[in-house]
Amino acid sequence: MAELGAGTGSSYPASIDTDDSPEVDSPSASKTTVRAAVPNDLAAAIVAVETTLGVNPQGTKADVKTFLQVEHDTGGQHKTFKKAINFAIDTGVADAYVIALSPAITALVDGQLFLFKVANANTGAATLAINGLGAKSIKKNNTFDPEAGDLAANQYILVVYDADDDVFQIPSPALLSTTLAKAFNYQVDAGSTDDYAVTLNPAITAYVDGQLFMFKANTINTGAATLDVNGVGAKSIYKNYNQSLDSGDIAAGQITLVVYDSGLDAFQLLSSTATGIYPSISTMVLYDDMFIGGTGLLGWTAANGSIASIASEANHPGIIRLSQSASQDGSVFPSDTTQFGFLPSSNFDITFIVRKFQGGAGQGIMVGLSDTISLDITPTNGIFFRVPSGGTDWFAVCRASSAETATDTTAALSANFVKLRMRRLSATVIGFTVDNGTEVQISTHVPTAALVPTLQFQNNTGTNNLDLDAFMAKIAVTR
Repeated sequence: MAELGAGTGSSYPASIDTDDSPEVDSPSASKTTVRAAVPNDLAAAIVAVETTLGVNPQGTKADVKTFLQVEHDTGGQHKTFKKAINFAIDTGVADAYVIALSPAITALVDGQLFLFKVANANTGAATLAINGLGAKSIKKNNTFDPEAGDLAANQYILVVYDADDDVFQIPSPALLSTTLAKAFNYQVDAGSTDDYAVTLNPAITAYVDGQLFMFKANTINTGAATLDVNGVGAKSIYKNYNQSLDSGDIAAGQITLVVYDSGLDAFQLLSSTATGIYPSISTMVLYDDMFIGGTGLLGWTAANGSIASIASEANHPGIIRLSQSASQDGSVFPSDTTQFGFLPSSNFDITFIVRKFQGGAGQGIMVGLSDTISLDITPTNGIFFRVPSGGTDWFAVCRASSAETATDTTAALSANFVKLRMRRLSATVIGFTVDNGTEVQISTHVPTAALVPTLQFQNNTGTNNLDLDAFMAKIAVTR
């Protein structure tokens, strides 16, 4: 092999390799330390690279190092790969996240990935702004807003820019939501008989509606039981919605699955050894969207005035309207009141979607469950929402034997569709919500007589219309 200096075949400058002796594997005082196995082509390549870089081969190593560090860090890692996922720490506020990348980006490109560390947990829908390019919504599952707590404080969140929808999407299933990410929080029970306890890692700090927990019970239950997760608080475990456990419903060594129900502030049991617990219990579900036959599945009819189907609206595919002339009371109910009557002692969850389309200021309205179709917003027995004659708010009402408890929900009557929900929370408590707002609970004057769904007008002062968009019912029955 030729000498790596100015000898034959060498293209490396003589000023760098000045001796005339051939290279050998064992250096000596009179020979350079370059291994003889290094070909002259390598020397030529080095010259070509340095020439292309614009660095004089005779320059100092510091010059070359400075140039190379434009694209490489001091550890030799290529900066392009190092910045493949652009990372920064959030400096925004909850739900409005902000990061500043360095070097800054000047535009968002479809498919760009960004990783950021969240400063504050989200409380719902959230946005991300990068380098002042504008806040873009963060979505999960393609089009859904994050739920409260999906982005936890100090959590690392990976998002990808979706140019089609101009949003950031969370691509990893593990980050889709705290509920899904912790879909089955599992641990072995460390409590005692009827007082189960588990310690999850990482720990939870609060119970969230719909959270699922799975634990391996150390002991069989002897009756009513509780579960405490991470010391957040011992909550009752119920079966069949709100029924206390019987002895043996949870067996020693059983993998037990429960879900937290914020309405009950308790866990509902989703697994049990109890004989026939599920075969004996079923839930009757009815959804009447007024889309069939002009008057819905239940054949809604009017005791006074007239009822007819009207044109569909966005998100309201079927609507029926009760119309009444001045000073005329009226009522809407299923055509056969024996077709859908039930005892309120059953576990039920019922929702009406209604709208006061037109009416005078003195109009009274009742929407809910009643034992009589009497053109009266104060039936003998009932569980319902009422706007008193001349009133402005929806009241939650339980009425038994003509005595009642009425509580103002503080939700105002308007000309928009409203969702009115009533449900049994326990043997003695009924819950009422308007448009998913704060639940009002009533535990007095809860009726026991059979009830049917109904809508009623009273004390009309002019032409009145009441629109019914949907009726939904879930009722637990024993077969």
